[in-house]
Formats: sequence, C-alpha cells, structure tokens
Amino acid sequence: MSNWIILSFILAWVTPQEDPLLKPVRDLFKGMETADSTLVRSAFQPNAIMQSVTISETGTEVQEGNLNGFITAIGSSTPGRLSEPIWNIKIEKDGGLAQVWAEYALYVDGEFHHCGVDAFHLVKTSNGWKILLVTDTRRTSPCEIPGEIKARYKK
Repeated sequence: MSNWIILSFILAWVTPQEDPLLKPVRDLFKGMETADSTLVRSAFQPNAIMQSVTISETGTEVQEGNLNGFITAIGSSTPGRLSEPIWNIKIEKDGGLAQVWAEYALYVDGEFHHCGVDAFHLVKTSNGWKILLVTDTRRTSPCEIPGEIKARYKK
C-alpha cells in the first residue's frame, strides 16, 4: 500500500469532529439540545468568558455574556428546544491551547433564529479540554446553511 493511500485513510478516519479537543464543544451543544445544564457546565472552565460580536449602525459591539446565567437558562429549557449545528470546523492547537472556529445556525423550537461563527479558545486541563472563551457572531443573513442541516429543521 502506498504512503499516499495510508495518509488518505488516516485523514479520512481522524476528522475534526472526532478530535478529542472537540469533546467540550460537542458536550456544550448536546447539553443545549437535551437541556442538561450539568453537561454544559462540564464543558467550561469555571472562569470562562462568553461574548457576542454584533455589527449595528453605530459600529461593532462586543456584548459580554454571563456563563452562570447561560447555564441556568439551559437547565430551565426543555429538551429539543435549542439546537446549534456547526460545520466548517477548523482547529488550531499548540500544546495546551487550542482554537476551534466553526460556522453555526441556532434553531429555537425547530425554527431558524440566527447564524454566525463560534470561536472557542480551549485549554487542556487534568480533566481534559475545557472551553476558556467563546465568542460568537450573530446575524440573520446572509446565512449559507448546508442543505442537510436545513432539511433537518423543515416542518
């Protein structure tokens, strides 16, 4: 077997979705979908920061989120109410620091709410990778959501 075939097999086998540093990102979104605040909390460092970047008529605004408030809201939600599929995942890593960049769409009760990019900074701890910072952008258009994701939410 040639080296190229072996490399192609390895690259196909180890996709970004299977990278262990994505576990907290996957846990965050699974916890949102299942209204499991404990799972969401486990994805984050205790001192993690949440931010959103929006563009308005007055310019770019950065809004600070509240991690504990977010976790409480998830626990008060109902399973299936929130869903945030991601795609075009890009990972950069150096030692115990990693960055994950992914496009997303947020659906609330199966209806499109907004889209944007999630940018995660993660740190490797003795308990595995944890989210240290998440910053997102939010917009309602333009949103180029993959067809398989759109199809999942058609009513």
